[in-house]
Amino acid sequence: MTAPEDAARDPARLAALERYGILDTQAEQGFDDVVLLASRICATPVALVSLVAGDRQWFKARVGFDPCETPLSQSVCAHALGQPGLLVIPDLTADPRTRDNTLVTGEPRLRFYAGARLETPEGMPLGTLCVIDGTPRPEGLTPEQADSLQALARQVMAQMELRRSAAAREDALRRVRVADNRHRQILDSAIDYAMVTLDLDARITGWSAGAEAILGWSEAEMRGRPAHVFFTEEDVAAGIPEREMKGARERGRGNDERWHLRKDGSRFFASGEMMPLQADDGSLVGYLKILRDRTSRHLAGKALAESEARLRQAQAAGGVGLFTVDIADNVLTPTPEFCRLYGLPEQASYPATAFERLVLHEDAHLISTAETRREGGPPRDVEYRIRRPDTGEIRWIARKGEIERDASGRPVRFSGVARDVTEQRQARDALAVSEERYRTLFDTIDEGFCVIRFVDGPHGPFGDYVHVEANPAFEHHLGIPGVVGRTLRDIIPDGGADGWLKIYGDVLRSGEPVRFQREFAPNGRHLEVAAHRVEPASRREVAVLFTDITARRSAEAALRASEAVVRENVQRVQLALAAGAIIGTWFWDLPSDRFTVDEAFACAFGLDPALGREGIPLAQIVATVHPDDRAGLAEAINEAIARGGAYAHQYRTRRADGNYYWLEANGRVEHAPDGTPLSFPGVLLDVDERRAVEAERDRVAADLRTLNDTLAAQVAERTKERDRIWQVSQDMLGVADANGIWVSINPAWQRILGWDYHDIVGKSSEWLEHPDDREKTRAEVAHLAAGGLTLAFENRFRARDGGYRTLSWTAVPVDGLLYCVSRDVTLEKERAATLLQAEEALRQSQKLEAVGQLTGGVAHDFNNLLTVIKSSTDLLKRPDLADDRRVRYISAISDTVDRAAKLTGQLLAFARRQALRPEVFDAGRSVKAIGEMMGTLTGARIAVSIRVGDEPCHINADPSQFDTALVNMAVNARDAMGGEGRLDISVEAVSFVPAMRAHPAYAGDFVRIALADTGSGIPAEQVDRIFEPFFTTKGVGQGTGLGLSQVFGFAKQSGGEVMVESVVGRGTTFTLYLPRADKGAVAEEEPAPVDAVVDGRGTCVLVVEDNRDVGSFSTQTLQELGYGTHWVANGDEALATLAEKSDTYDVVFSDVVMPGMNGVELGREVRRLYPGLPVVLTSGYSHVLAQESDHGFELLQKPYSVEALSRILQRAASKPRRRRQATG
Repeated sequence: MTAPEDAARDPARLAALERYGILDTQAEQGFDDVVLLASRICATPVALVSLVAGDRQWFKARVGFDPCETPLSQSVCAHALGQPGLLVIPDLTADPRTRDNTLVTGEPRLRFYAGARLETPEGMPLGTLCVIDGTPRPEGLTPEQADSLQALARQVMAQMELRRSAAAREDALRRVRVADNRHRQILDSAIDYAMVTLDLDARITGWSAGAEAILGWSEAEMRGRPAHVFFTEEDVAAGIPEREMKGARERGRGNDERWHLRKDGSRFFASGEMMPLQADDGSLVGYLKILRDRTSRHLAGKALAESEARLRQAQAAGGVGLFTVDIADNVLTPTPEFCRLYGLPEQASYPATAFERLVLHEDAHLISTAETRREGGPPRDVEYRIRRPDTGEIRWIARKGEIERDASGRPVRFSGVARDVTEQRQARDALAVSEERYRTLFDTIDEGFCVIRFVDGPHGPFGDYVHVEANPAFEHHLGIPGVVGRTLRDIIPDGGADGWLKIYGDVLRSGEPVRFQREFAPNGRHLEVAAHRVEPASRREVAVLFTDITARRSAEAALRASEAVVRENVQRVQLALAAGAIIGTWFWDLPSDRFTVDEAFACAFGLDPALGREGIPLAQIVATVHPDDRAGLAEAINEAIARGGAYAHQYRTRRADGNYYWLEANGRVEHAPDGTPLSFPGVLLDVDERRAVEAERDRVAADLRTLNDTLAAQVAERTKERDRIWQVSQDMLGVADANGIWVSINPAWQRILGWDYHDIVGKSSEWLEHPDDREKTRAEVAHLAAGGLTLAFENRFRARDGGYRTLSWTAVPVDGLLYCVSRDVTLEKERAATLLQAEEALRQSQKLEAVGQLTGGVAHDFNNLLTVIKSSTDLLKRPDLADDRRVRYISAISDTVDRAAKLTGQLLAFARRQALRPEVFDAGRSVKAIGEMMGTLTGARIAVSIRVGDEPCHINADPSQFDTALVNMAVNARDAMGGEGRLDISVEAVSFVPAMRAHPAYAGDFVRIALADTGSGIPAEQVDRIFEPFFTTKGVGQGTGLGLSQVFGFAKQSGGEVMVESVVGRGTTFTLYLPRADKGAVAEEEPAPVDAVVDGRGTCVLVVEDNRDVGSFSTQTLQELGYGTHWVANGDEALATLAEKSDTYDVVFSDVVMPGMNGVELGREVRRLYPGLPVVLTSGYSHVLAQESDHGFELLQKPYSVEALSRILQRAASKPRRRRQATG
């Protein structure tokens, strides 16, 4: 292996070559231009860009040499790898290194070689730029040729570096596109926000997916329409949109919370902001409006305000106090009502122990303490007694509380409510005693008692009843255990229930009580029943009380049977049998006043039976009567004797055992025919037990009646809802008087603002309000005091830490007081600001992406152009250069400058920054004119067909850019067809633009220009990218990627659209849609100016140019043409110069883009001060000119020729004008 081969196969060198990715790539114009220059400069037939690989040498560019590569063994360039600088071999046959080379010994018989190394910035050799001749050159290269060859070698490396940078740029662009897609997805997913961009006239220029979701209109429907569309009529009449834009201009944003309109006419409440949109130089270009639907929150806030107003009123009416205990410092913050409950003076805060000391010792275990609060487990719902310090009385307090914890779960405060329940507790205790007494009676009385509830069932409404309550006597008498919960039909299943259901059902329906006797079939017992309805009737309940009278009924039946047997006995026996329970009998002979008794009578009263038979004084009998009953007995006896007939009276007598017993005397007084009382026989019945039972029965019945009468009230009292829902509000609640003086506030004020209760109450909030908000806050308070409502009002209050909190208020006036609710929305505002910053960052990233896309492409193409210019200028410096070559190089420079200007124009057209010169012209006529050169442009193998209708198709656009767009589309079609096929161009008037990309179809007068080719077509995945700058599917060096981007930019800036339809393998159609113009606006064509230099003698020009080189060149050029000149560097100097001697100058020639006052602003000021003095502007790029053309001034586009400069100045200066002093 030879030394050159060792150098060629160096791994580090091969790795460096691989990093450039250039081997086996297509030919590129930039490299081809270099070898062409090298061949011409060195006057050799062969010039190569040779890259030496490990096994071959490959030629990136070649002139005069057909093979594209040769084996490494034939490489002369390999010898240059080890030799820095220039390798020159005058005669290859004489040099031992090359004389045996087959390219030297055989065809093409090379003889002379000169090669300049292609080195990386790190000095690693990759190959050479070499020139080769078929004849020896003993003199080698001239110094100029050697320097030029090395300079061109450096240009080759610059091209390779640029090419590698372009590849890296493409990779970076791919990553940026991925990021852009992700950002766009983020924006499109933010459908909760409506984002609308407006121009300076408040017309819509942008409409987000969120705007379409919230407002209902699509972007196509809204673009170009005024923003008033989604404001309400009353807000439009009040100038709200203009006020928001003014706020955005003056304060950086205009905020609002108000009702807006949807497409369907419905209203929604939205919180929104209006912000200014600014250009790079800070000038205002439009507005951004962001809306968020807050209807539900607005309505909820309104409902909350009403609820909280009712809550405050209920607190005052119900005597409820609120409190919060801060666990860290054990400080209790009470409401005024809380202090009043505990009998302490109203204060903003107390030590918690001040309230704990008031609790009675017996109840101390029920309250929370500092320890239980720190542990997070204080009693939640308790009742305890306190001794009020102001009155000394003992009161019952019901307290409910909850522990609040921080994010880590640590207890931070204990909050709750308290109320005085003394009266309720006393009533409850009394009710408990009453219920205990009732329960004892209920469980011990011999009468059965139950409560039944009617239910619906298979037998229809009220078709059965269930026993909901029953006492033990009920189950005992009826012999039915576990009756509670059972229905009547369970107990009496065979139809016997209907009678009971009817009786009790009538009681339930009518409300009338009933008393009756009835046999209870299941056990055959006879019952005496009393029933009445339990109120209210909606409870469907009946109370039933019954006595088992089976024994009594049996006795009565036996008595009636006995009476039938002994009916014929003596009257005494009849009376005795009728009375039952006989003690004894008496007979009183009234005329003789003889009172006799039988033996049983005498024994019962401890009398001598013998004496009883003989007669006993009545006084002795009466002496045994209870003193309280004697008067009644005497009256009853006298009355019976006086009237005659039956006698019956009950009284108490002392019997032999010394006790008093109730007895009943039944007798009959017999009168003579004349009415004289004759006899008074009778019997004594023992009724003591019966009287005791009846007395107890009457007492129980009375008690039951009392209980039944109050049962409904007791039940209603027990079932009445006494619990109230109290919440500790997280919002600031306050009550103020009509002057805005705070009467009461809740603890949330201290939590949010840090101010104590006494800091706020008794004052207005004016000292808290932000100075910028004070005037509108006072106005809102006056509005409330006048009876208005505050539904959504925002201002800022100063917190104790010195910062400001943004608050959103709702308020309502009631009985001279203002009830207010405020929510801290500071965090929401900060989040909104963060969102805006993120959106601005996104826009900035997109802008940087565009800059990144343009920078690489511009650098690539301009370096190609600069290479030609630099090489030509280097050659022009040669003193022995022939005239024909000098002219050729000068023409090359001029042509290259034109190409550079054209490239700049295409870039500006895509960016919509080019200052178009629109005019009305016939598009069909223009297409016919340019069609004459299409054949030359496309080549002989492409058939070009042009079809233009008879009807003129006038458009208002820049004719030059229109022609450029046609040429770019034609060139694109030519390349797609590979130089062979058919190109059809048509022009016609249409009445609509079809749907394309994200835009729907829309109607209007348009001109349609279509170019259809029969080429290879565009894959569907690339259609959306073909208008991107520098995007191309052609090989490197075969196109800039700016042609179609110029078409897109021209269409958009001219108010139109461009559409592409393509089928792979069949061809592509590009269609321009441009607005059709009124043919009456067609300007008369002026003859084209002759590019001849105009004599400027007698004309004085004031040149305004901030760039010193350009200013100096301009003045020298004008002086060469005979103009008088004076040069100043900026607008201020120009105005100062004119102020001194305005009549000296015939025309002002000014650049547009300058520091401070720009050229347009200077022109306007000159026009105002010196109306007759013409102004000519010049610029290669200006966003101001791109937006509004040339503002009415003559415009000379850079770069310009000397002829164009002299002609436009002479034309401007020749217009009639008045020379006079400044007018302002």
